[in-house]
Amino acid sequence: MLLPDVVDFKPINKLLISLSRLSTSTGNCLLSSLIEHCQSISIGWIVDYEEIILYCQNGRLLTIIDNIVSLTNLGQQFVYANKEEYLELTNEQKNIIVEQIVFNGSWEHESRIFFSSFKVNLNLGTYELSFEENPLQARFNKILKVFIFLEIVEINQFYVRVFPKFSLTISNLISRDKTITEEELENILSEKKRLGSAAENAVVEFEKNRLLNLGKKLQAELVRKISSLNVAEGYDIESFNGNSENIIPDRFIEVKATKSDKFRFYWSVNEMKVATQKRDSYFLYLIKNFNENKISVISPLILQNPINIFEKFPEVKIEATTFLVENIDKIPMYKFMNDQFQWYQIS
Repeated sequence: MLLPDVVDFKPINKLLISLSRLSTSTGNCLLSSLIEHCQSISIGWIVDYEEIILYCQNGRLLTIIDNIVSLTNLGQQFVYANKEEYLELTNEQKNIIVEQIVFNGSWEHESRIFFSSFKVNLNLGTYELSFEENPLQARFNKILKVFIFLEIVEINQFYVRVFPKFSLTISNLISRDKTITEEELENILSEKKRLGSAAENAVVEFEKNRLLNLGKKLQAELVRKISSLNVAEGYDIESFNGNSENIIPDRFIEVKATKSDKFRFYWSVNEMKVATQKRDSYFLYLIKNFNENKISVISPLILQNPINIFEKFPEVKIEATTFLVENIDKIPMYKFMNDQFQWYQIS
């Protein structure tokens, strides 16, 4: 999940303060200048500012387009709530995070899952989780620490309890979506893995055919699926653009497939980080209406440098922990085809 640790809030404040100071009359600065400025002033420990930037992007505090960083309206509001430029979050900044990120922003999904196991304590008029009845899962340790820090919950050896002022908010939050059982989740993940593997195989064949069509027989033979070798690479397939004779891969493909007729997928933190690093060499191949029994018939939507595309089109909805990306079909796209296959691309 793309939530910071408690210790990351100081670097977040430092990053946004630095961005505010470095911003030109147009309200932005170079990404490299921002990172260099943050790294030049120590706050007591080594900080991965690329990761801090991802947290801020996920929280919609800043945007990056063509390596130019800008504060969003929410980011400006966040900076203005810290007039003294403290590294510690001010109470006003905590309120902004709680109201506009935790419960009504990019952390909403994870917050809903976290609170879904809480029960109403009628005597106190709030929600709580009894450790005796329902031990907290280890995967929630980070979010619990963050929520304690933001003063959303309190904890002792027996329970985690929501502060009463958030009771109605929690009630509305957990009623917005149906929760699923652990068994249902396992079935979903199993189906997702099987579907993903079939889609990757389909894209490997698509890439080989594309390169053969360009007369790049050797490159076609070298296309390979690496997701089964190393899931930490941040992409599934190594291929070639086909505009040279180079046999060093220069097209790194992450495949996302769905059986529905809408482009909608989950994008992990690592995948997004690799996409940010590789930029024009990173491609998303999106396949809707995917039929694993007809893997030779696919028409993928190909997004080169998807980070850049998503930042330019605010109508693309990105939500999450992993990133839930929707409404891609609202972006103008072009259809390409030849005698063997077809694809779509966004310019």
